[in-house]
Amino acid sequence: MTYTLHADTKLGQFQLKVSQLERSINFYENILGFQTLSRSDQHAYLSVDGVNPLLILQEVKGAKVTPPNQTAGLYHFAILLPSRKELGLLLKNMIAHQIPLGSGDHGVSEAFYLSDPDQNGIEVYADRPRSQWEIDDHGHYVMTTEAVDVKSMLDVVNDETFKGLPAETVLGHVHLHAHSLPEAVQFYRDVIGFEVVMDVSRMGATFLAAGRYHHHLGLNRWAGPQAPLRTSDAVGLSFYTIVVPTEEELARIQEHFQELNQPFENDQTTLKVVDPNGVNVHFEVQTLAV
Repeated sequence: MTYTLHADTKLGQFQLKVSQLERSINFYENILGFQTLSRSDQHAYLSVDGVNPLLILQEVKGAKVTPPNQTAGLYHFAILLPSRKELGLLLKNMIAHQIPLGSGDHGVSEAFYLSDPDQNGIEVYADRPRSQWEIDDHGHYVMTTEAVDVKSMLDVVNDETFKGLPAETVLGHVHLHAHSLPEAVQFYRDVIGFEVVMDVSRMGATFLAAGRYHHHLGLNRWAGPQAPLRTSDAVGLSFYTIVVPTEEELARIQEHFQELNQPFENDQTTLKVVDPNGVNVHFEVQTLAV
């Protein structure tokens, strides 16, 4: 039987390496609407619900900012808002701050794209209802890139003002430049246990997910067929977390790693592996403070 992650698997906390902590805090608070829970000299813990940290910022002194699309690792992380209206409120705030934006109506979702001060790629998006997601003859989702109807989105917002990210906001997916696309797909499918939900070979990209989501993970070869790994002193994605529903599921994942002789660390609450792109992947059980 093919090994797959539990259908209730989701993404959780993630950490970014940045070059100037104060500058990044200001960006993530004022532009995207995160709340800072706590901070130290090198770290800041940011939240959407005022209780649980979702984003950790780690300052790396003298961090290298690599040009976009040149190395393996982060292409963008994607913040999923709970509704089109909430996305419209955030859009209104980004426009007010004159943030350069890209956009795309992908059929399954509507999205906007931007970068933080260290050129870490960001997507902010809202899903359409699952009943509207199209599936092709191969059982893969159909995702397109059309123009977002910005006017109708802002019309829904009307005169309301942005008051920060709603508490239901989550990390929806992570999209990575692959060092080797075939190797990365094999790792995330056979080792991690995501299922391929869209294979766009002609575009050099593959999308994978748990529980038939449209994607928790994107992989591409747009930085080149053997894109160099980022150095430890470069900005980018330090780790992201895959959240599973039970302790039994976490134990099943560890047993699977052992059967494959996949190197991992276990610090009692978290399983840790490193993907072929140099990104740390953490596995934890769903436990949120209330």
